[in-house]
Amino acid sequence: MIHHKILPILPYLINLQRDGCFPNVLLYPFLFQVIIEEMLKSVIKKYVKMGGCQYLRDYRMAQRLKKTAEHRKIVLQRKQATEERKAAVPFSEIAADRSSGKVTSHVRLQQYVDKFRERAFCKVFTRPQLQTLCKAYGLQVTARANKSTLTKDLLPLRKESARMPHPYYTDELQSQVSVDDNQQRITLRISRAN
Repeated sequence: MIHHKILPILPYLINLQRDGCFPNVLLYPFLFQVIIEEMLKSVIKKYVKMGGCQYLRDYRMAQRLKKTAEHRKIVLQRKQATEERKAAVPFSEIAADRSSGKVTSHVRLQQYVDKFRERAFCKVFTRPQLQTLCKAYGLQVTARANKSTLTKDLLPLRKESARMPHPYYTDELQSQVSVDDNQQRITLRISRAN
């Protein structure tokens, strides 16, 4: 546009008009138009910069909130996992339970499953331990069964009974074999561990 070319020499033209070199030409309307356009450009430029800065601020705030929400979620998951592990019934305690039908362990297992659901029950016990529990509740176990299928099969049986029907599967037993050459016999002693 013309005003870009005239703008550098504008002060010189204003001085010439004041001195009377251009008596018939009015530079002021043109000058006001140039000033208004320059002001409009600077306002628009500042508005665009402000909008860009505001967008960046909002974006950074959203990212910060998202990051803290994800962190909070991870912290809660860790807390729940820790709580699940602490509340779990150790298999050694089930084996050491001397109540008839292992009622104490049965009740603790029921409370644990009611509180933390099937997923936690599956995580706490190993596959051989789950197989042993299935046998203790009278469930046939196949060699191909994985932890989740064992858990799904075990949980309905656990709710039906008031105790473990076959608690001797969970007992830790020790065996001792002795050979007596004088009497020519083999003695097998089976006892509970502990």
